[in-house]
This record gives sequence, structure tokens and C-alpha cells, in this order.
Amino acid sequence: MKKRKVVVEIYRLSADKKQRDVLLTLENLAVRFKITQYRGTVFSQGTISVCGLSKEHINQLTTFQGAYLATQNDKYIRLTAGYVEGKDDESAVIFDGLIFKAIPTMPPDVWLNMEVFSNLDLVSEEKEISVENTTAKDLVKKIASVFDVPVVLDYSTSNATIDKFYFKGNLPSLERKLYEMFKNDKVFYYEQGKIIVDDWSKTNRPSVPYLINTENGMVFMPKPTTYGCNVSIFLNPFFQMSQIAKIESTQIPSLNGNYTVYMLTHEGTSRDVPFYTHLSCMRIPSNV
Repeated sequence: MKKRKVVVEIYRLSADKKQRDVLLTLENLAVRFKITQYRGTVFSQGTISVCGLSKEHINQLTTFQGAYLATQNDKYIRLTAGYVEGKDDESAVIFDGLIFKAIPTMPPDVWLNMEVFSNLDLVSEEKEISVENTTAKDLVKKIASVFDVPVVLDYSTSNATIDKFYFKGNLPSLERKLYEMFKNDKVFYYEQGKIIVDDWSKTNRPSVPYLINTENGMVFMPKPTTYGCNVSIFLNPFFQMSQIAKIESTQIPSLNGNYTVYMLTHEGTSRDVPFYTHLSCMRIPSNV
């Protein structure tokens, strides 16, 4: 039987942002989280709350300004969530970023409520890239290496040759350059600490949509909205914003069809009921 896995890691970064100094790793405490990301943005945000921390750790992490705390460095948090069954681990990092604000509740059950934002340091740094006689795949891997971020190439199958490529700047400006290079062939964007590259067909949809129905994790009924619908599934830390959602509802068949996802929220607790991924979807017209 699958069990939930929720791990919180709190750390500091060295001055050059390359070394992580882990302060706490929390696996067996009560944790609540709600993390939201938007398609095409360079950040995600939300709240992560932990109950059962020692007084020392609460004092260390809280952002109340005082003579001691004001001298402390920024602290970062990494949240891993998913499922485990025996030796099988189906968990992934769903947030890694800055603790913007941390305030404890009153006793007896003291929760440390943390407002968190994904780290934007990577997009503010300028890098220089110069390569010759490479493929689109290898170029993207080179970019990921230079910016020191992971890359998702689930739909990237092109081996088109690029004779020469030179760039100097930050990641947002690189997005614009690659958009011009790859338009009508690929979608390139930076999202929650990852470089995403998708191959798109002429109809602007990946070849294999993600099926959402009651047999594949759908919970509750999908709710119609102005642009399409909102739908919830059991928490899926691997869901990519680039995926097309194919909804099959027996309760509201008028909402069945393919959708793009423009907002995704992971919501869960380590011990209570909620453990969901909520999707805000925009319908793709059937004639496109």
C-alpha cells in the first residue's frame, strides 16, 4: 500500500550561491503545504507550515526582527512530496526557494507558517554561451549546464543542426532569443527552477495528453470556469505545466476534451486528508 511522503529541508546558501548548508531535515513532523505555479512564469509561491519544531528551531527560523535574528542569513526551503511503497519512491521536489516570512502561531500546538517564493537568483545572473556545430538537444543541455538548472526534454526530439550560437545575458532574455529560433517547432521556457523544452505539433499540442478521469486520479467533479474548468487529482509531483490535460468526466460530459493548464497548485498535509494537485485549465477548441 502506498504511503505519503513529505520531507522538508531547510538550508542556507553560500555567498556564491553554489554550496548548500543544510540546517534541518524534517520527515516525521506534521506538515501542511500549498504551492502555486503559473504557466510561463519564473517563480512559484505558497505557504509551508510545520508543527512540532523545537523552540530553538522556531527562534532560528522566524522572521521577527530582533538584535540576533536581524543578522541571520536568508534561509531556503526544499519540499519533497509524493508516495512510497516498499522500495518504490514516487516523490519529487515540488518547491525549492526562499523563506520570505515565517511566523509561529500561539501555543499549545505551535505551527511555524512560512510564506515561500522560488529563488530568482538564477534569472538575474548573466551568462555567456558560445557553441558551434551542435544540435538543438545538445544546445539546450549546454544552456542548462551553464545556468546550472535541470532541463526537461520530455517532448524534445529534434536533432536539427545549429551551425553557430552565441549569447550573453540572463535567462529571460535567452528565452526570447530561443523563442525566435525555435518558433513553429518548439516551446522553450523557464519554470520553477527548470528549463522546459517541448516539441509541439502544428496543432500546438503534445502527442500524448495526460488523461484525467476517476480511474486515473480525478477527485471531486470538474468545475466549469470562464476559460475552461478547474479539476483536481490525487497529488502528482511529476505533472508538468507543459502537458495537455485530457479530461473524461462521466458526471459532466460537456467538459470532456483537451485543455492547456495555466495554473497548478499542489496542496497537501503529511497526516490529514488533503493531498491533491489542482489544475486550472483552458479548453483547446476541437477544430484547432
